[in-house]
Order: sequence, then C-alpha cells, then structure tokens
Amino acid sequence: MSILIPRGLLAATGAVLLLAGCAAQNAADPVARTTIASQRVPGFSCPPAGAVVSYGQVTRTYQGSDPTDPVICVSSDQFGVIHRRMYDFYELGHPSDTIIRSAMQSLYPMAAGRQSEFSVFLTGQSGLSLPFTERYRVEGEEKVVIGNREYDTWIVSHIRNGGGPSNFMGEDIYWIDKINGIQLKRVIRQSLGAVAVRRNFTASSVIMGN
Repeated sequence: MSILIPRGLLAATGAVLLLAGCAAQNAADPVARTTIASQRVPGFSCPPAGAVVSYGQVTRTYQGSDPTDPVICVSSDQFGVIHRRMYDFYELGHPSDTIIRSAMQSLYPMAAGRQSEFSVFLTGQSGLSLPFTERYRVEGEEKVVIGNREYDTWIVSHIRNGGGPSNFMGEDIYWIDKINGIQLKRVIRQSLGAVAVRRNFTASSVIMGN
C-alpha cells in the first residue's frame, strides 16, 4: 500500500533537514571554530548561563556568551527583553563597537593596576553622537557580602569624560565577582554635566544555574 505525503509537508521536512545539516556543518567547521577561538580574550568570560541576579526591582537572567563572539554576554531582564552587552558593560549597536572590543582586552585578565583607555562616540540625551574618553582601571580587591554569601571581587573604576556640548564628567565604581564575572555592585562617585540618569545598584540575591 502506498502512502501519500502532502507536498507542503515534504518541502517543510526538507527545509528542516537542510537547516540541521547546515548547523552540523558549522559546528564541525574548523574555520568557524578557529574564528571563534581567536575572538576569545584571555581572562574574560561572561557570567554563566542560568545565573539569575536581582538588583531590587531589576532582575537579570544570563544565557552565557553569544555563540559567535565570546565577549558578548547575553541576558534578559524581568520583562523578557534580551540584552547583548560587550564585556557585560556596553550594549551593542553603536559605531564604536569595534573600538571597544579591541581596547577593553587590555583590562583582562584582571589584576590590580591593569587598565584600558580609549575614545568613542556615544549618543547623548540630545540624540547627537558625542566624543567621550573612557578609562577602566582595576583598583584592587574586596570582599562583598550578598545575602549569606561572601564574594571575592575586583574593584573596577570607570571614568568617562565627554567633549562637545555634553561637558560630562563621571566616575563609577564596580565590584565584580572574580569567579563568575557578575557585577555585584555599582556606586556613582561623580556625575557632572548633561547625561542620561544613572543609578547605584547592589545585588540583593544571586542564584546560580545548574
């Protein structure tokens, strides 16, 4: 007895098999693997997939690193919005992505005194793209207690000076978990000039995935 398969179902099945074959080929492609490996920055890794960090009313759930670029950290907020941040600091999507990716490598692996300094164009409240000088520096180490757990952290300062009409000067201090790379705390030490509102934050809970 012959079995008739609808033509549409046959086409869809073929498309699925073709996609699966392409995915398998990419996974096995030594050139693709070499490209991804060459993008790795020694000493840097994104917070692990499954980690859930709450900062008061804000929650961040990590999905690990982007499969095509290990310095892009993928996470979602409490509304399910996906965020892709370079080194877990910079949201992707502005003209300075390439500069940031290259310049931030000098901050890793973190150790007291290591720093990264570079110039970028960022979009201010006016919607204009304005020049900024960014500097990150590892200032030292400190223990931070979140809930009933103590974390060993790197203290990282971030100084941003803006040119043009922004006339902005700012300094943030971050406490970053040494093991998982999670930003546990941020304090705005200085914020002068025209800039979008930024806030202090401290993790109220950290739940690691399986």
